[in-house]
Parts: sequence; C-alpha cells; structure tokens
Amino acid sequence: MKKYIDAIKQYSQDATTSDEAGACWEGYERVPNTKKGEPGSCRKIGSSKADYKYENPRTGEIFMYSRRGPHKKDGVSLVYKGKAAEGFLKGDWNEEWTEYSEAAEYQGKKVTLNKPFLTPDGPKKRSVYVKNEKGNVVKVNFGDPNMRIKKNDPERRKSFRARHNCDTPGPKWKARYWSCKMW
Repeated sequence: MKKYIDAIKQYSQDATTSDEAGACWEGYERVPNTKKGEPGSCRKIGSSKADYKYENPRTGEIFMYSRRGPHKKDGVSLVYKGKAAEGFLKGDWNEEWTEYSEAAEYQGKKVTLNKPFLTPDGPKKRSVYVKNEKGNVVKVNFGDPNMRIKKNDPERRKSFRARHNCDTPGPKWKARYWSCKMW
C-alpha cells in the first residue's frame, strides 16, 4: 500500500511541477497538470487564447469571445464570423495583405469582392471576385484541385513562397497573389 501511495505522490508531483528546459519543442509550452511525455502535454504558445469573432446582425458590431458557442447581446443572437486573426489582436498585422470585402455585381449577380471561396466543380480549387486595373469585376481562379495545401510544414512553405516569388505577389487580379496569400 505504501508503494502505491508513494507512486501517486510522485505522479502528482511530476504533473504539477514544471520540466527542465527542452521538455517541449521551441515555441511550445507545458500544459498545466500533465506529465512529461504524455500526449497533449505540450501546446503552441498562445494557442489557449483563442478569440472568436461574432457579429450583431442588426448593428454590424463585432464582439470577441474566448470560447465558441451561442452568444447573445441585448437579446439578439450573435452570428459567428470565424476565428480572429492573431495579428489583428496584437496590432501587428500586415496592411498589404488586408482585404476588405464589399458587394459588387458580376454578370448580373451580386457577389462579394476579395473573399475566396471553394469551387468544387470549377476549373480550379478556389475562386475570388476582384476588381481589375480598369475597375471591372473579374473572377480569379487559383489552386490545384488535386493537391492539398501543406503550409504547416516550414520547409514546404518556404519552398512554395520562393518558387512563386511571394515577396512581390503582384496585383490582386492575378492568381499568384491569392495563392501566395493562402500560403
């Protein structure tokens, strides 16, 4: 019985004390109350601070919440608008890549500009409506429908961005601009 109690005490101590340097990868931190080496014992730094955007459909006002789920403000159900961009919250986002959605008309139908969407039956993986240099609304198709984007692998990301010259992505009405933005 004493061995069992000692084992529980040791496990408890291991779970609550911090590890030596090198317990988690660079850019990761220990999850509190987990044992070293357990699955899920390391997480990306800042990943627990997920913020979600919600919009009031009546006023258009944006609200930020730390958890996802149904939210109400002044008796009105808020509409989920996605995860907040990390750079936006810190204030260090790149203004060059910031896109503002606006309504326009393309071939007689109302469309949203600068908002990429999937095209399952289209010639490419995604499409986006943008205004070209003349001010006309055009549809830009981009992405290989038979390939997955693996931008989480730093080597692949670096190779793609070098191959497509993403340092100077070109105008918004070209496919390269939007491919680089996705990567």
